[in-house]
Amino acid sequence: MRKFVDRVLREAGYETRLAADGPEALEAAKNGAAIDILVTDLMMPQMTGDELARRMRQEEPTLKVLYLTGFSDRLFKENPRSGRTKRFWRSPAA
Repeated sequence: MRKFVDRVLREAGYETRLAADGPEALEAAKNGAAIDILVTDLMMPQMTGDELARRMRQEEPTLKVLYLTGFSDRLFKENPRSGRTKRFWRSPAA
């Protein structure tokens, strides 16, 4: 899925940085121009997407985050207050 999203964004003219997990994403964020939006999965190896977003927002508080995940129901079950600041679109097929 990561490579597919990367390809779609690149073909649409966006510059992207690809990472396999949270620590790799933090390292990629340090290199290059400022990031306009973080596109992340909620569940990743070594770090959740929520934790990644929190850490990246320490450096850039206004960073926008787009979560792509099959686990949105778990986010609200584990953190019921998160729905107040996050908006999710769930595919009808999900």
